[in-house]
Amino acid sequence: MWIPKTEDELKFDEKKREKNARFSGLFFFFFIPVITTLQNKFIGTQAYRGAPLESTLTWTQILPTLPNLFFISSIGGILSYLAFRKFNEFTTQVCLKCGKLKRFKKNENCDCGGKLRLLNEMKWIDNSEPNQDKE
Repeated sequence: MWIPKTEDELKFDEKKREKNARFSGLFFFFFIPVITTLQNKFIGTQAYRGAPLESTLTWTQILPTLPNLFFISSIGGILSYLAFRKFNEFTTQVCLKCGKLKRFKKNENCDCGGKLRLLNEMKWIDNSEPNQDKE
């Protein structure tokens, strides 16, 4: 049975989504420079597309490129953070009367006459199990 989440559960979900957005931004910020640096140092660079790998770069050749890498990855990290914040929204709704799931529409009523609520505001409680309070 679908029941509304409590205010604390809704706040917890919001904090979790915010934490995931921050993690994605920071991961992108550090991932691009580290992978690019390790690739240049241990795998090598390509002169042009389709050419075999050339020799690897030395640390003195790699260090001047790090500010540019961190600048590019900071832009990517910010875009990743904003994308997770903006597009991490739920669009599925559940009917409080019949329990059917529907895509988000302007209509707030189900075909059965029940009211639709966003799925992230609801939680499923299995009421078929007996109470676990045993004496």
